[in-house]
Amino acid sequence: WNSLFSYMESYPHSCTEQLASKGLSLLYSMKMLSPDNAEKAKKMVPEILSTLYSRQLQDGGFAYWPGESHSDEWVTSMAGELMDVAKAQGYSVNNGVASKWLKFQKRCVQNWRSSKVYELSDLTQAYRLYTMALSGNADEAAMNRMKESGSLSWQAAMMLSSAYSLCGKKNIGAEIIRSIADSPEGWTHNAQTFGTPLRDKAIALEATVLSGNVQGAVVYANEISGEEDSGLRPWSMSTQESAFIS
Repeated sequence: WNSLFSYMESYPHSCTEQLASKGLSLLYSMKMLSPDNAEKAKKMVPEILSTLYSRQLQDGGFAYWPGESHSDEWVTSMAGELMDVAKAQGYSVNNGVASKWLKFQKRCVQNWRSSKVYELSDLTQAYRLYTMALSGNADEAAMNRMKESGSLSWQAAMMLSSAYSLCGKKNIGAEIIRSIADSPEGWTHNAQTFGTPLRDKAIALEATVLSGNVQGAVVYANEISGEEDSGLRPWSMSTQESAFIS
C-alpha cells in the first residue's frame, strides 16, 4: 500500500476521474499506510476535496475536465462516493456541494431507462444507486425496478447487490449474487465506465463481502491477488483499478 501511495502522489490531477480515484485510494488505504505516509495522506484529502468542488456544474453534476460545461455521470458518482467516505472519516465536506450532487443523482435516477445507450450503461445507474445508498439516501423503489428488469449486466448486478447490502438488506444482495454467474461471459474494457476486468473483479469482491458471501469473496480476492503476484504493480494499474481495489 505504501508503493501505491507513492504512485498516487504522482497523479497529475488533470481529469476528475483521476482526482476522485486518488482521493478514494487514499481514504480506503489510510489505515494500511506507514505513519509518515498516512500523515501526508490526511493533509492531501482536503486539497483534493477543494479541487473537486471547483469541478461541480450548475446542475449539480461534475465535469470530467476543468472548464467543461457537461456533467459526466460516472465521475459524478465517484465524486459523491469520495465526499461520503471522507465525511465518514471525519473530514469536513461542503454541505451545499453534497446537496446539489444528491439532487443531480436523483434526477438521473428518474430519467434513466433500461434500454442500453452504451454498453454497461446499467452499471452507471447501479453505481449511482450505490452512491445514494452510501450517502444514506437510497432510492429503494428505483433499486427494485432495476432488480426486476431481468436484463442486468453482470457488473451492474454486482453493484446493485452492494447497494442493497448498504441499505441493510444483505439477503437481497446475496440473492442477486446467487442469481448470476460467477463471472461475465467475457471480461472486457469499457470506456464509459472506465471498466477493466480487474476493476470489475474488485466490484464483485465488495459485493460478496457486503452480502456476507465469504466463499465468493475469497474467490475474487484470490483472483485479484493472483494478478498482482503475476507482475501487476501500482504503476501498471489504471487509476480506476487502484480506487476500487483499495
